[in-house]
Amino acid sequence: MKPFLIFVLLLAPFTASAAVWYDEYDAGLKAIAARDWTSAETRLKTALSLQSKQGRRVFAYGVRFIRYIPHYYLSVANFNQGRYQDALNQLHQIQKTGLVVNADPEFSEMNRMIQVSEEHLKPKKEETPIPPPAPPPAVEKPETADTQKAAERFEEEEKRKQEQFVNLIKKAEDALSEKDFKQSRELAKQAAAMGLDETRIKGLSKRIDLSEKLDALERAVNKKDWPAAQKAAQQVVSFDPGNRELTRLQSLIERGLSEMKAQELEDRGLLAFLSGDYQQAIILLERVANAKEDSAETWFYLGCSHAAIGFLQGKEGQPLLQKAQREFEQVRKLDPKFKTTPGFISPRIVELYRQAQ
Repeated sequence: MKPFLIFVLLLAPFTASAAVWYDEYDAGLKAIAARDWTSAETRLKTALSLQSKQGRRVFAYGVRFIRYIPHYYLSVANFNQGRYQDALNQLHQIQKTGLVVNADPEFSEMNRMIQVSEEHLKPKKEETPIPPPAPPPAVEKPETADTQKAAERFEEEEKRKQEQFVNLIKKAEDALSEKDFKQSRELAKQAAAMGLDETRIKGLSKRIDLSEKLDALERAVNKKDWPAAQKAAQQVVSFDPGNRELTRLQSLIERGLSEMKAQELEDRGLLAFLSGDYQQAIILLERVANAKEDSAETWFYLGCSHAAIGFLQGKEGQPLLQKAQREFEQVRKLDPKFKTTPGFISPRIVELYRQAQ
C-alpha cells in the first residue's frame, strides 16, 4: 500500500499558490450562497488573478481537478447588484466559450439571467395615447367560402402535426428498445419542440434515463465490476426505487462485493478518493472498515472522503464534516502516531484531521 501512495505523491506535488486560488474560489462560492455579492466579487476576482485558466477540469492539487468557472459566478454577482450590462457581457462570453452547457445545473439559470438582463436593458417605450372607443361590433356575416377553406387548412395542418408527433414518439421508443439512447433522446427532443403533449414527453424522457442507467448497471454486473455496479445501482434507485430488475441485480452486487478481498476493496477505495470520486470511495471504504475495523489508514481515507464532500457542499455539508471528525478520532485511537501525506490532500482536510482528538 505505501509504494502506491508514494507513486501518487510523485505524480502530483502540492503547491502553495494552487491552494491560494482554490481557497479564494471556494470562498467566493460560499459568499454567493450567502448572497454576499460584494465579497463574492472580490474573492472571485482574486482567484482569477491567481489562476486565469477556466474550464470543466482544472488542476487544483495532487490528482484533484475541479470545475472552475469564476466568470459565471461573477456574472451572478453583477446580476444581483443590478449591473445588467456587465452580467450580460459575461454571460454571452460564457456561452461562446462553452464553460456552461445544456447538461450543467447552471444552464437554466444562465438563460434566465440573460433574458432578465436583456429586458432591463431594453429602451422604454413611449406611452401611446389612449385609443378612442371601438365602434360597435358589426353584424356577423355568414362564413364565406374563403373562411371555410382557411378552417379546413387549419384542421389539416393540426392533423398532420399530430401524426408527425406520434411518428416521432414511435421512432424514439423503437430506438429505446434497441438501446440507442442518444438517438431516442434526440427524437424525444424533436417531439417536445412541437409542444403537443408535455406529459407524454416527460414520461418518455424518464424511461430513456432509467433504461440508460439500467443498461450501465447490467454491463457492470456482466463484467463483475462490483464497485461500478454498486454506484450504477444507486443512480437507478434515484429514478425507480422499486424496480424489479434492480432488486434482482442488487443481490448479485452484494454477493460480488462480499467475495472481493478487503485489500482489493481498499485499493479501489483509495484510487477512487485520489481520482476525486468521493462517493465511490465512501461505498468501498465503509465496506472495508466493517470487515477490518483496526485499519487506521482505511478510517483516515474514509474521513477524508466525507470531509471532501462536506467542504464542497458548504453550509449543508456540516453533518458530513462532523462524521469525518468522528472517523479521524477513530484513526487517533487506532494509531496515535498515524502520519498524513498532505502533498495530495486538501489543506482544509489536513487541518480538520489535526483538530481531531
